[in-house]
Amino acid sequence: MDGWKLWPEGYFPNSMKYTMETGIDAPIEEVAALVGETTNRIGWMEGIVSQEHVSGSPGMPGAKDQLVFEMNGNTIELTATVTERDLSDEFRQTMEAPQVLMAISTRLTPVTAERTKYVWD
Repeated sequence: MDGWKLWPEGYFPNSMKYTMETGIDAPIEEVAALVGETTNRIGWMEGIVSQEHVSGSPGMPGAKDQLVFEMNGNTIELTATVTERDLSDEFRQTMEAPQVLMAISTRLTPVTAERTKYVWD
């Protein structure tokens, strides 16, 4: 969905945006399966100490999980909601806590048959 936006540009004047990009030495099908399995968050999201499934079919649009992060002596609880799942194109989710809202997009692109570009923003 090129150009898709949850909110219009400038809606959150104090918002930040960043992008993380890396290469993974695995075929895109293998990486997509891991990204789509939301129970894997605990293995690749920095600071996450627990995850509990709350509702919906895990990894599918509408599914909710409660996540607990510990960073720099602080603990934050977030509710993660899968908003879009098209592993051939994009996997989207939101993470919410009081006064915090993050919209996260994960995109995968094959570089070679055995290497995948992973972009998270």
